[in-house]
Amino acid sequence: MRKISILNFVIISFILQISSIVYAKAANNIVGVDVDYWMSKLNADVRSTDLGLLGTKIDAINDLDVSNSENIISASINLNILRSHRFVVSYFALDVKGQKILSEDIAYKGVTYSAATDVSSGLKATLFEGYYEVMLLKQSFGEVGILLGAKYAQIEASLSNAVNGEQSESIDGGVPIIGVQAEVKLPAKFVLSSIAKGFNLSTGNIDFTVFDMQAALNYNFNRFSRACLGYRYFLIDGEDSNSLAKVVLNGPYAGVTFSF
Repeated sequence: MRKISILNFVIISFILQISSIVYAKAANNIVGVDVDYWMSKLNADVRSTDLGLLGTKIDAINDLDVSNSENIISASINLNILRSHRFVVSYFALDVKGQKILSEDIAYKGVTYSAATDVSSGLKATLFEGYYEVMLLKQSFGEVGILLGAKYAQIEASLSNAVNGEQSESIDGGVPIIGVQAEVKLPAKFVLSSIAKGFNLSTGNIDFTVFDMQAALNYNFNRFSRACLGYRYFLIDGEDSNSLAKVVLNGPYAGVTFSF
């Protein structure tokens, strides 16, 4: 009977300890979910050399009449570890199409699409990101942190017409990122936030660059919800001896954050 009482005491003590830890973390909001509606402008260049035919550097907007305006939904989840550490994963995707009668010949993936022919085109880009952030400064007036992580991108560009059929080229790869983020608290529950991250990786005949910058004015309804208006600039540029894909997206966005 005494052994059972001691065991019950240990179990109850353990439960209370776990409960206190969970409560403390809940007070600091363990998990945050961000959803942004990004009203972006697109610029993109692609090139593909194959079968000994030098590829043409193609401006997707001007040469193929791909829309330069794209609304994108991006999402991220952050996990707050202790008080000054955070892990973040994010995702967004781009899928645009175009159709145009060519004004000049275009060589793409070993095939020549002749001038005065009607060509359909498509551009897809998918980006995954994960990083770990450490707060160097966390005070009542704001915070500053540094981050280290990686981005993984998949980019596919395709051309097709009735004569040549469809040709597509894809580039995918990952690159490490480093960056810094900062927040400054303003009166009346407003917060000014910014984050910049990126890296350049050159190895052999491959050159891969990524840069991502955001700045926003946030309003904290309470510690569980936040709304923001901001601006984002994103660049990804990958090139090797045969292929090139460069995508630039920039424009305003509106978003919400829910924490718990």
